[in-house]
Amino acid sequence: MRKIEKAFSHLNLKQKWEEKSRDGWKEQTTNQKIIESEPYHIDSYEKLIDAIAQISFYNRDYALFYRGQKREYLDDSNCAKIFPQIYRKDDNYNLEGLWEKLNETDRKLKVHFEANYKKFAGTSIFLKYGELRWAIMQHYLVEKTPILDVTHSPYVAASFAQFKNKNNNGIIYVLGASSFSNTIDIFPEDDLVLIRLLSFCLPKAKRPYLQEAYAIGPYPNFKLNQDSEKYKFNFSRRLIAKFSIPNSKSFWGDGYSAMPDHLLDYENDSIEQFLAAFRIDYDRVFGPPLK
Repeated sequence: MRKIEKAFSHLNLKQKWEEKSRDGWKEQTTNQKIIESEPYHIDSYEKLIDAIAQISFYNRDYALFYRGQKREYLDDSNCAKIFPQIYRKDDNYNLEGLWEKLNETDRKLKVHFEANYKKFAGTSIFLKYGELRWAIMQHYLVEKTPILDVTHSPYVAASFAQFKNKNNNGIIYVLGASSFSNTIDIFPEDDLVLIRLLSFCLPKAKRPYLQEAYAIGPYPNFKLNQDSEKYKFNFSRRLIAKFSIPNSKSFWGDGYSAMPDHLLDYENDSIEQFLAAFRIDYDRVFGPPLK
């Protein structure tokens, strides 16, 4: 995955807003400085939108996507790391084994949908594109995949940053991708694939539509199962800005509130129920906090 070498970041905003600098605040920040910096704390949703408006305006060459998390994970150099689930290490980490399991689940899932071909509109597309199946498996916690869930909505990202969060603050990442125009876009120069689940997903899959969901992952499917190549799939390479927000209702202010929990973890979903036999034990597979 190609690195975004420089961008107008949260550090530029801090320089402009807090240091009241008249000179130099527009000078783009290197990726290294972005990933090793502290998130910029934003105390209200209205101010978050102001910040994102500035980030968007000064990064017009990129389409911006957002990811809300309970906390930030750092590598041994105290730099942000944003890996898809399949590359996150735990005590039983075995990348080749995880890929074998992913491929086996993918085969079983195809058989499951083929046997119920007429049950859902869009099944033919689902069977045709492996990247879409990965995105669905990731979104519905069927299996660890090389796909990262993101959204086009800062509101959804902020809601996820607070969702089931016991920490004082949540994290919002702003990631950059090339401008997109299709349902599925492949960017060979960036080694990325971007899937707009809003228009590519099975219509009965309600969660992606409620959450303005996109999926982004490495492309092509080459050496993705080799641990020596894993550093290339760290989405901090596409990081433009990072913010921390308070985990409290006061963050939203008058007239706003977080997306309700039942919409973030939407259960009245035909695809969710159809995949119940495949869905993994979240606490067993995705927790405790990964290294």
